[in-house]
Amino acid sequence: WACLRIKKPTFLKGYDFIVLAAHGGDWGGKIILSTNEQPTSEKLKLYYKDIRGDRIIRNGDHFVVTYKFFEYYYDDNDLDGSVVYLHSCDQFGTNGEANYLMADAFLSAGSETVIGFNNSVSATYDHKIMGSFVDNMLAGKTAGDSLSIAKTENTGAGNATAMIAAVLGAEVGRYNYFGELETAGKCLEWVKDHLALDEIGVYL
Repeated sequence: WACLRIKKPTFLKGYDFIVLAAHGGDWGGKIILSTNEQPTSEKLKLYYKDIRGDRIIRNGDHFVVTYKFFEYYYDDNDLDGSVVYLHSCDQFGTNGEANYLMADAFLSAGSETVIGFNNSVSATYDHKIMGSFVDNMLAGKTAGDSLSIAKTENTGAGNATAMIAAVLGAEVGRYNYFGELETAGKCLEWVKDHLALDEIGVYL
């Protein structure tokens, strides 16, 4: 379970199951995650290149990071085989329009599966979905089936839609993945992700 640390951008390396907990948003198609870091004059100088590169943005009294932050700091296999759960709002877009920029950033770094939400999501519902998802993965179900069951078992979604994206294959310079908006049950039938989390290691 991790909150964002700008000072150590590669802190997610080496984990098999990653939960990123932060406020999130979709700023006109730009997917962001909030940090607790305040934009002091020292940090504005320290992060100057990242700010110019649109990887870090000053948002009032704190910094946020964009999907470009993860694209820049993580190479192809840095997150090899990991499952990423984005415990945040709008990480797959908003208003029913799917946006895979944040998911792409993790998939390009080697993650097998990325879970998140379209639209704002309440912390209570998010916790329920995550708990059910993990329980079903531990029972040996695929990530797609685990999310589908979690969505069926839990109420209170409001306008939020739990979504999933996963790598199906790769070509030189291009990842082919499946993303979905409504039905998660079928999306990983072609992906051999049947390893349960207790077999690959759980980090919560």
